[in-house]
Amino acid sequence: MARIRTIKPEFWASEDVAAVSRDARLLFIGLLNFADDSGNGPAGSKGLKIKVFPGDADVTLEKIENWLNELDDELIGLYEAEDKQYYHVMKWEHQRIDKPQPPKYPPFVERSRNIPVSLPPDSIVKDSKDRIVKDGKVKSIPRTFLDLARSFLEKQREAFPKESAWKDFEGRVREGAKNLHLFHTQNGWTEKEIGNLLDWILADAFWSKQIRTLGGIRQRKSGGAMKFENARASMLAEEPRKLNLYE
Repeated sequence: MARIRTIKPEFWASEDVAAVSRDARLLFIGLLNFADDSGNGPAGSKGLKIKVFPGDADVTLEKIENWLNELDDELIGLYEAEDKQYYHVMKWEHQRIDKPQPPKYPPFVERSRNIPVSLPPDSIVKDSKDRIVKDGKVKSIPRTFLDLARSFLEKQREAFPKESAWKDFEGRVREGAKNLHLFHTQNGWTEKEIGNLLDWILADAFWSKQIRTLGGIRQRKSGGAMKFENARASMLAEEPRKLNLYE
């Protein structure tokens, strides 16, 4: 049963909230309502479609899965228990709950999260959509974007060895791959376009310093554009011929 939850005014100005799409924010508010009093709930796209978007014919299951991936890490944690997908609302302790009810779903455990940074080579296969499959279950980040993120970040780690972000290098790879994948699914950029832009950033004296990691590239600045979009605009202004590479 859905319950009344609290949305603080600070929610709307949060960088984590601003980094995701408008539809993902609406889904997140729905996840608040349908979470149990421990902050957990089923993450199946079919169930969320019925609960949160019952009258929206244009909202597909694939879109809901993409929005869940946008929210994952910062606003929610996706995890698996008893062969089912669940979500946990991060910072749930800020919710004020009168007469809390016993948990309805398996508890969130960080190590149970099922989107890996990297997988042993002998365990990797791909399905028809080039998604990673392990133990018969589809993982959310295609291998292509993990490889792009890892290659870029390895070069940046060599160029900026004192960067504190490298303490959790694998976490940065996963975060970067997720953001690159979102530019592909949400912004329509091709894999080739993303790869060319990453190569250009590495070679550019200014942008290689501005984008040392791939963590904040979807955060919108005061002008409304994301940092990655600004880098792309700079590249195309400097080298218009690169437009031909994206056709």
